[in-house]
Amino acid sequence: MKKPSSLSIWQAGAAALAYGRSTEEQLDAVRKCGNHAVTPVLRTRLLAGLGVPRPKEQAEHCVVFGCYRPFADPYLVRDYIRVLELLKVDYTYLDQEQCCGMPFAMMPRSADRDAALAESVAFNKQNDEQATRKGAKKLAYCCMGCAYAARNAAPDAQDRHVYLPDLIFDQLGQRQLAVKPMRVGYFEGCHSFARSAYPAGSFDWSRYRKQLQAVDGLTIIDLQKDRCCKNSADEIVGRALEMDAATVVCPCNSCASSIGLAGQGKITMMSLPELLLEILA
Repeated sequence: MKKPSSLSIWQAGAAALAYGRSTEEQLDAVRKCGNHAVTPVLRTRLLAGLGVPRPKEQAEHCVVFGCYRPFADPYLVRDYIRVLELLKVDYTYLDQEQCCGMPFAMMPRSADRDAALAESVAFNKQNDEQATRKGAKKLAYCCMGCAYAARNAAPDAQDRHVYLPDLIFDQLGQRQLAVKPMRVGYFEGCHSFARSAYPAGSFDWSRYRKQLQAVDGLTIIDLQKDRCCKNSADEIVGRALEMDAATVVCPCNSCASSIGLAGQGKITMMSLPELLLEILA
């Protein structure tokens, strides 16, 4: 049986997120609520349940959670916040975020898709303006897709829009770190979809690998980064098992979700912030 292409899987995901709504209905939800799928009330209650404190009025950094990350990966969000607080990072977040537009980028190419992506540039700018009013010098995104979308919307200010691991590793600097001996299968990801959807955005993905390699006690085993998590997750997990990895870590949260599902009952999956908490403990 032929495997589905990664593009067809992304497009099936777009249809699932739309949940029968037209493109205009989805855009209207963002215009009214900021979020592609849920109301701010649900988001606020979930963040509170995860132990995220009320947002500060002013802070140096602004965390952007994204429409889906708190709901799809709540423990990832919780652990990111724990790392920030452990490192005493001055952060706040927005009372009402605007959708980055990634759900529209996943749609098949059409005039509707192009119009939605054009409007989503304005949504990203609204997030930037809200963060500016809070005094934030940088916006740090929990979701890889949101980070790409934000940089694509602000090609002349990419250093202001960072993936949350970048903010964390900035804070760690050259600190000497150690952990009990651990053999980790490291899957960087192919980054093909986000890179094609948002060509103006780019990230130094090799940075996370280099900084983790410097942690005493941590053995990094590189997994095939030319594979896509959407249609090769079983193969990636199988390779980790062959190489006797105790766990798999992915810096891309989308990859982590896909490989985590494929590895259930076979191998432990750790998010990047979960691994960092282990190192910083």
